[in-house]
Amino acid sequence: MSQKPYAIMHEFVSERFPSRKVLDLLKTKKSSNLIELSGKTGSGKSYLTQILVDKLRPNFKQIKVYSPHPFYYNQLEQLVFLTSGLSAEEFSELVNQYQTGYKTGRKYDFFYYIISILNERKLLKPMLLIVDDCDVLDSYSRDYLQYLVHSSPDVGIKIVVLTQSHLFGFSTHEPIPALNTDAMQRIIQLAFPDEKDSHASGSEVLQTISGGNLMVVENILAEMLASGRSFDLSPFLERNFDPQHLYFEGLNKLDKSQKKLLFAMFALDGNLDDKQVKNLGLGRNLKKNLEILSQQNLIADFGDGYKVQRKSSFMQWLENDPEQFDADFKQKILAECEAYPDKLQVMVRLQSLNSLYNDEQFKSLAQYLEQIADNENAASIWQNVLKNSTKPMDVYNAYLRLGIAQSASKDKHTAIETFREALQFCTDHSLAAEEIVWHLASQLFDQGSGSVALEIIKKYSPATIDEYWKQKILLLKADILTEMEMFDEAMDVLDDILHSYNKLEDKKHRYQVQADAKKIRGKIQYYISDWEQAEEAFKEAEKMYNLAGDKSGLAAIYNNLGVLFMFQADWQRSEQYFLKSLSIEQETFNLNGISVCYNNLGGLMDDKGDQTRSLFYLEEAINLQKLLNEPYNIANIYNNIGITFADQGDYAKAEDAHRHALDTSIEFGFYRNSIASLNNLGALYFKMGEWSKSIEFYEQAIAKSEENSFNDGLIHSYSNLGELYEKQGELNLAYDLCFKGLELLPNVNDQYLKADLYGNIGSVLTRMQKFKEAYPYLSESLDFFKSINAGDKIVEGYQKQAYYFILSHSNESADYYINESLKMATEQNSYKEIGQAYYLKALLEKNNPEAAREHLNEALRYFVQTNEDYKLSLANYELAQVLFELEEWEKALEILKNNKKIIQRFGSIKLLEQNDILSQKISREYAAQMQEMKFEENLLNQFYEITQKLNTISDLDLLIEQSLDSLIELSDASGGILVLHSGTQAPDNWDYKIFRNIAPESKLRENLLELCSEVYQNNEVIDLKQPHFAPSFNNLICIPLSIRNDVLGVVLLFTTEGSYYFPERIINLLNALANQVIVIIENIRNANLEKSHAIIREQLNASNQYANIIGNSPQMEKIFEIIDKVKDTPTTVLLEGPSGTGKELIARALHYTSNRRNKKFVAQYCGALPETLLESELFGHVKGSFTGAINDKKGLFEIADGGTFFLDEIADISPSTQAKLLRFLQEGEVKRVGATKTEKVDVRVVCATNTSLMDRVNEGTFRLDLYYRLNVVRIEVPPLSAREGDIPLLAIHFLDKYTKRIGKEVHGITEEAMKILEQFNWPGNVRQLENEIERAVTLAEPGSSIKPTDFSDEVLHFMENMRMLDMLDNKQTLKEAIEELERKMIVQCMEECDWNQTQAAKELGLSRQGLIKKLARYNLNREEA
Repeated sequence: MSQKPYAIMHEFVSERFPSRKVLDLLKTKKSSNLIELSGKTGSGKSYLTQILVDKLRPNFKQIKVYSPHPFYYNQLEQLVFLTSGLSAEEFSELVNQYQTGYKTGRKYDFFYYIISILNERKLLKPMLLIVDDCDVLDSYSRDYLQYLVHSSPDVGIKIVVLTQSHLFGFSTHEPIPALNTDAMQRIIQLAFPDEKDSHASGSEVLQTISGGNLMVVENILAEMLASGRSFDLSPFLERNFDPQHLYFEGLNKLDKSQKKLLFAMFALDGNLDDKQVKNLGLGRNLKKNLEILSQQNLIADFGDGYKVQRKSSFMQWLENDPEQFDADFKQKILAECEAYPDKLQVMVRLQSLNSLYNDEQFKSLAQYLEQIADNENAASIWQNVLKNSTKPMDVYNAYLRLGIAQSASKDKHTAIETFREALQFCTDHSLAAEEIVWHLASQLFDQGSGSVALEIIKKYSPATIDEYWKQKILLLKADILTEMEMFDEAMDVLDDILHSYNKLEDKKHRYQVQADAKKIRGKIQYYISDWEQAEEAFKEAEKMYNLAGDKSGLAAIYNNLGVLFMFQADWQRSEQYFLKSLSIEQETFNLNGISVCYNNLGGLMDDKGDQTRSLFYLEEAINLQKLLNEPYNIANIYNNIGITFADQGDYAKAEDAHRHALDTSIEFGFYRNSIASLNNLGALYFKMGEWSKSIEFYEQAIAKSEENSFNDGLIHSYSNLGELYEKQGELNLAYDLCFKGLELLPNVNDQYLKADLYGNIGSVLTRMQKFKEAYPYLSESLDFFKSINAGDKIVEGYQKQAYYFILSHSNESADYYINESLKMATEQNSYKEIGQAYYLKALLEKNNPEAAREHLNEALRYFVQTNEDYKLSLANYELAQVLFELEEWEKALEILKNNKKIIQRFGSIKLLEQNDILSQKISREYAAQMQEMKFEENLLNQFYEITQKLNTISDLDLLIEQSLDSLIELSDASGGILVLHSGTQAPDNWDYKIFRNIAPESKLRENLLELCSEVYQNNEVIDLKQPHFAPSFNNLICIPLSIRNDVLGVVLLFTTEGSYYFPERIINLLNALANQVIVIIENIRNANLEKSHAIIREQLNASNQYANIIGNSPQMEKIFEIIDKVKDTPTTVLLEGPSGTGKELIARALHYTSNRRNKKFVAQYCGALPETLLESELFGHVKGSFTGAINDKKGLFEIADGGTFFLDEIADISPSTQAKLLRFLQEGEVKRVGATKTEKVDVRVVCATNTSLMDRVNEGTFRLDLYYRLNVVRIEVPPLSAREGDIPLLAIHFLDKYTKRIGKEVHGITEEAMKILEQFNWPGNVRQLENEIERAVTLAEPGSSIKPTDFSDEVLHFMENMRMLDMLDNKQTLKEAIEELERKMIVQCMEECDWNQTQAAKELGLSRQGLIKKLARYNLNREEA
């Protein structure tokens, strides 16, 4: 054969591996990668190293191959050297710096530190490192390689590890496939190319014999080729080819010198120098032995010297028989190792294998491993130290270091046992054990055994305890009590600490103890939601940590403050504190702290609605935790990631994250995290609309909480499940669950949880309409969240309050809470809550469909963005109802159709039923409306034609008749009545009264007219089905005819045919037509009114020259005639008449139409002044004539010289003045008071009185001679009641006067109002009429006419009052009163029927003969009537 077995295997492996994907990845220089090639023993890995080097040499300046050594506990230093070139001295210096400045006891923090320094020094550069047989590499060093690639993604470091099984969590894993028959066939082809017949036939047999193991195949081929035989497997069929057995068999075939050489190369890790060869006695046959070992593939040369192959198998061979090498040779190996400081680990391993112990070397290695935080290996060394220690203090220290190392390596249970043994040892040997007690209690507390930890602390209290450790133990006790929610007891312990810390001698210790105590106190205040006190305590702790120089404590405090402000929605300050904490954690190389900060920042960003930044921080956090392998934190962060993805609407990723959290929690027994994950999954499925799954998870959370007696979890789950059942409409179930939570509240101290539950209970009770019970829960919940400024919960509380007030019809309060929630939700950028606020606005505006639609569209926009299916379905349902009210049926049906699909996703049966019921209702209505649209169109056309026709009629009587007929025609009524009246109360007599299809003799007329009177009075429609007083009527409707709330009449329609009732649309049309009818009637009335007023105004304009005196009655015409005759004469005129009749106007007419009109007209009311003053006023006085007469003064007679002097109420002057007036009238002279001479004046005297002067003469109060002197021409001015025909003229005159003066448009005076004016007796005459018109113009509505109700009660009710007085004056018997009433009714009816006896008899319900008899009885005929 031309090729040796090794070359054959090399060629075969080179052909089939590595894959193109791996090579491409390795050739990419920009990124760092960890590539794991794994395959079981015999898969060909040992050949891959050289193949990879050969293939990738052109791509890398640096290619290094590292073969881990099983004798090494930790190979970090070697790996750091290989990847950065950092020397052993430099590495040692970095370790010492870390130990003094940053040590946390966690390996990943140390990795972070080392790599930060290497990056800072720019020592990390692109390279390829191949780690062969990586299963031998210790787990610590494997973690370093993984972290190196993870933390330096852009450096270009490529690490390829060859493993038997998948070891790295963050690698690109490429499994090496098992060898099948095709692979065997190819090997045979390479080994025996000429024996083609054997290729296929022998491959299956070779596969069966070798089990697909290349090492076995290589052995078989080697034997075949060495014997020179052709391909023949028959000699191998019965042999054992176990790979390990073959390897051990090959080792055992070596001679003693070859074994020693291989052992020495193994122990000293590769090539031996000449001195080592000599010292170990390996010089004889060295070259030959190396050749044999190489041929046996026990060692290999990768260009930088020989490396022992299959080290793990060789180590196992050594462990199986440690005595096969003599003690002398072992000592020589140890001696050689002592010459090299880096061989300390080999020496300790050799000693362990051979039951040897060097105390200094073991402790030195243990301390080194502690320094670099390799706690697992440190623990194994301390275990050896403990085993070999005899002195009590050495044993104590070994126990202490062992327990700390075990704890740091997360072997908590073993650490607890170690510390328990240590405590027992201290007790047995009377050693101080406070540090042991502190560690033991801490471990128990970490493992959830807080009660046991407290018992340990309680029992260990020697008087000689070190003060510092005493304070540490007390702090631990306070922390345990706090986490067990025994807050009062914890506070007592903290008080003791803060009163005794001064006993500590070390100042830094004092600051540290104070800081820790304040931090725990702040934590307690946070737990009980006293956030203001918590903030104060944390800030006091911050000061103490600064004084103590404790950066770790500061980072924790800043983190606590960040959480505190996050819960108060003070996001700016929260972010500031989280970033401060993050900065310190990074500065001190604390990866776990960094991860916690990232996690908190992720939660904060989610609360702010910034999901992109949230996921960035959370991904950073989870990547670190995966490296740190902290399952508790991993579960927490996955839960947060799930919540953020859910808020982002990426439900698939949210579910994946929550399930990761749940699986991790279950695997490691974190029942609280498990419950949180189950609740989160329940909430997620609720949000996704898969409510049945949501219920399953909530019920699992309840079961898990009950199993662990976790009341907080139970309350949370009860509350969540209750909320879900509330949304499903299962209110009783929801209430029962919330009440279960309520019963558990006394067992927990979480006020936040209590407030949350109260809010849900209040919401359920609100929907159950138990408002009195609901409000205290809602109010207390909201008050609590406001007290801690929990922004998102405040918004939720506002919205629950708003819904409460909507259902309880307190709209103003509801509006306030909606606006408050919208304002806060907008500030928080919470789309879900903004949408809910608009949804509530729509509920509040249900009576305003357009506004409700606008709000619902806004709500839907936000619900769609946030994937809120449940809220989306509610808003869709409400929108469909609104569109139904707006008669947009097609849109409503389309929305309900789509909404059904949404509801079906989350399975709310009740909401689905409501959706279907509304859909069916709208469908029915829509179908009916479509059928009736034509009918409606016909009705509207008919309505239009009727109104057009009525508008062409100008005759009022014809219009009224036609209006009733049109109303009957439009409504398909059987008959009806139309009555009109312009009075203010139900009339005794209607102005118009028209009947259709009601017989005159029908007794129903009276009932129907009474009904019309009731509608007239109340101005309300009456709709009666089968009225009791008219059994033959199916339906009767009575509609007021009104304009601007003034009822002018009534129309009554009835049906008697079949089962016909007036439908609502007909009633609406009747109302509309009735409105049109009365407007047309009123327009005609107004037109008639305007015509009558125009006639009156023509009369006013065409009247006599005495323009200010209104009237054309015979009395007034007579007065005008007298004025015309006497106006130019000097004759004295006496005007007699009641007050207010216009006597002064007549006097002025006499003057201003006379030849004296250019002279003065002087008027004096004689009753206004006492005698002395009147005399002075009339005749004047001279200076000094009486007290106060300081000047001469002309009298009124002198002032009126050449003109007219009007003396009003002449009957009131005194006898003395009467004498002087008589003298003037006789002589034409006046004499001033106090003067001695007279003055001639030419004055025309007109006197007026409202009493008879002759009566005064007869009484002796007025001079007869003066009477005759005055009564030359006497004009009797009539009262207004005596000149009835002048009232309309006066009324219109005053109307025009005051509309102009007041500036108000009043069209006229209605006919009814004018009748009232004409019927009034006007005791105040024209003056009273003028005042009444002024009052009416002032009170009338602009653009209207004066109605009776605009008059004063005296005028308005005059006729009623007079009739009542007549009744009282007449003092009739009952019989007489009835006869009088009967007589009046007959007269009225006869007049209405134009004295047609037949028609009147029908109206009165009498026979014609009966009416004739009554006419004769009362002596009634047309002439007398």
